[in-house]
Amino acid sequence: MSVSSFHILSKLGDGSFAEVFLAHHLPQNKLYAMKVIRKEVILKRHLINQTRSEYDILRQISHPFVTKLEFAFQTSNSVVFVMEYCPRGDLFYLIKERNLTEDQIRFFAAELVIALEYLHNNKIMHRDIKEENVMIGLDGHIRLGDFGLSREGIIYPDRGSRDLCGTPEYIAPEMLRENTHGYAVDWWGFGVLLFEMLVHWYPFYSYDRNRLYAKIRNFPVDVPSTVSSDASDLLYKLLRKEPTSRLGGVRDAQEVKEHPFFRTIDWDMLERGKVPAPIVGREEEEE
Repeated sequence: MSVSSFHILSKLGDGSFAEVFLAHHLPQNKLYAMKVIRKEVILKRHLINQTRSEYDILRQISHPFVTKLEFAFQTSNSVVFVMEYCPRGDLFYLIKERNLTEDQIRFFAAELVIALEYLHNNKIMHRDIKEENVMIGLDGHIRLGDFGLSREGIIYPDRGSRDLCGTPEYIAPEMLRENTHGYAVDWWGFGVLLFEMLVHWYPFYSYDRNRLYAKIRNFPVDVPSTVSSDASDLLYKLLRKEPTSRLGGVRDAQEVKEHPFFRTIDWDMLERGKVPAPIVGREEEEE
């Protein structure tokens, strides 16, 4: 496999360390998302271990709600990951452009719970849960992607890693306290994302980075009264400062699944893909 097998059509986006392109795979006549990480950036930012870890994780995972690595190769100046292309967009698009109902939000949130459960069962901590990293597949179901900050071998909710990373508005308080952290940071990120879906804003925000981090560490979350009681209770429990007090911080995904907000979800049917997606993204609008 080489870059000559692909025709680059357009740029889909930029990450912290990479560019993502829409690419046409000529032999298969199929579209893919191509993530390109320049070797110059890898060396300059000391990302050799991180890039290798991302590849190792992508190579081993296989789940319908997690993005799939199709090909991986190197050029003289780049490392390239070729992924499933999701033409229906991402949760960022849905949150900003659609007025999602609580039932629709519950559906996508439940699929994300299942994706995180799968990762945590395989000792993988994602560490970058946010709206742009949750794509909507052609089938209308989610694909959790971007494992550039993920960490393997994590078996505890509150320990296993020490480095500060992630998108500022989503960073968990234990990271900011420079404590060791574990997979409970994913449930914090899930809580921030769910808050965004329900409220259309972050639970903690400031233009000043230090002020933002102070709010995350010290301020209680304030859920608007317009949010339903079950959803509000779930948000308060996901956004607890202490990881082992946080919902998901003791029994992982099972605690989250048992919350009343998800009482209408048939988890077995959802995981087997038997529940129709309630909404699709931008591709439908273009047809």
